[in-house]
Amino acid sequence: MEHVVAPVPPPRASENVLPRAEAWLPGVPGGAPAWATNLGTELPSDLELSEEQRLQVCKELVDLQIKNQRLQEQHDAEIFELKSEVLWLESRMLELELQGVQAAPAEADPRHHP
Repeated sequence: MEHVVAPVPPPRASENVLPRAEAWLPGVPGGAPAWATNLGTELPSDLELSEEQRLQVCKELVDLQIKNQRLQEQHDAEIFELKSEVLWLESRMLELELQGVQAAPAEADPRHHP
């Protein structure tokens, strides 16, 4: 005997769970927030940077680029030093293994006396 399952109704959409943006953003009711409406009323000259401000921004950008370059060079030097140390340690390890391999047959030889 087959059991027929009744279709489950779709879940109801929860309305007003979160407040709408107009409820928590200050501004014109039903419109854009205050900060957005103020942008339209500002004069273009108010948004422009003075020559001195632009030069200061450019100077700070160049300073940051120089600092970034120095940090990159320092990083590269540290990586080089670490890789050199790893290569030296691997070389030393191979030398010691080779010495151990050469010493093992001599110790295994019964004719060998220290």
